[in-house]
Amino acid sequence: MTLAEGGDGRVRVTVDGTLIHVEPPSEQESRRLLESGARGTSLRFPIFPSAGPSLVARGDGPDELVLWRCGLPAARFRLPGPVLAAIYVSETSFEMLVALIEVDGELVVHIEGDQDTYLRKLRVPIDFSARDEAAHDLSPLYLHMEEFWQFGVYFRRAGQWWTLRCAGVHIVLEPSNAALHQPESTPFQTRLDGAGQVLFGPGNWTAGLRAAGWTVWGPGLDDTVIPVPSGAYVLGLTKVANRPALLTREGGTVRVRLEKESRTVVEFATPVVRHHHLPWIAVQRSAHLVEVLDVATGAVLHRLGTA
Repeated sequence: MTLAEGGDGRVRVTVDGTLIHVEPPSEQESRRLLESGARGTSLRFPIFPSAGPSLVARGDGPDELVLWRCGLPAARFRLPGPVLAAIYVSETSFEMLVALIEVDGELVVHIEGDQDTYLRKLRVPIDFSARDEAAHDLSPLYLHMEEFWQFGVYFRRAGQWWTLRCAGVHIVLEPSNAALHQPESTPFQTRLDGAGQVLFGPGNWTAGLRAAGWTVWGPGLDDTVIPVPSGAYVLGLTKVANRPALLTREGGTVRVRLEKESRTVVEFATPVVRHHHLPWIAVQRSAHLVEVLDVATGAVLHRLGTA
């Protein structure tokens, strides 16, 4: 297939010797079409819950989610009940939006898509309101499926991590034994750390505070010490040009710190959202605009706008 721009504003498309003239829409119409999936919907509590290039946020109501997939317009979903946690996963043969919702006093795993998984069996009565939680948070939903008789999810509620899992024939809802929870590169696994003393990053790298300072180690990497000044809070471990880097916050400044240099990513007083596998952070510029920034340069890579 070949493409060529004509002088009359049309595009000439040649496919296997057949010529087709295509008249593309105007720039204004193109923008309207690309942003029409969730136009007018507020974006609340955006998160990067999975390893892939996608973002999930709350919409206007407690039962609404907005899904952004890199390269596609945002899509709005209204679910059968208020949402507590969510994740979008995509592989070659499937894609699905998975949410933990409340239905008739029960916590239920709801799946948008036709993927049939054991996760649909997870449901349990609860004594709290997911609608109340929707007013101030959206938790990532991390999946953990080891065997068909042993599977579950992890989520955060009221600042504490919980697990809803199947153990044999029993469905159990209880606090998680781990302090750190992050998505694995594979959709149905979760990285856990019981003590919460380390940070996980891309490429199976790990960072922790040692006698020499913040140190990064892992496959294909010599132990690397990254200087972090006193008073800076370490947000996470990331990668810049195949080198390990730490994201830090000092007041309203978010910086990326490498072994021998540091750079300002963004001046932003409110919290930023870090992607656990890609060198991205998200900042909420307004109720209808979230920008995805490159941690290496601070450049805006993507804009999720619903105005």
